[in-house]
Amino acid sequence: MSNGQKKVVGVLGQFANPGELLAAAGKVLDAGYKNWDCHSPFPIHGMDEAMNEKRSKVGYIAGIGAIIGGTGMLALQGWSGVSAYPLVISGKPLFSYQAYFPITFAIAVLTAAFGAL
Repeated sequence: MSNGQKKVVGVLGQFANPGELLAAAGKVLDAGYKNWDCHSPFPIHGMDEAMNEKRSKVGYIAGIGAIIGGTGMLALQGWSGVSAYPLVISGKPLFSYQAYFPITFAIAVLTAAFGAL
């Protein structure tokens, strides 16, 4: 580097279609490069395999968070409606899961988002 040559810190390429990008990603991987990335305005099927990426664990963590959050909220609503504050209104059952669904779903989505974060 001392003889006046500049260090190459990055290369950018633009491709006409996703097939060309996949082929180029395979060539970059075969060339032995370790720290590189591909960007696209839409998901490209097979890009993870072309880049030799591992499957992410975020989906599993978010799914477990959604299950725990939804189950916990349904249990909390069931406990409060049956045990803590039992109110018989118009002859409806104490545990009316249809009324509990919207908040259970919302909390499941919220805890999944926290897990993904």
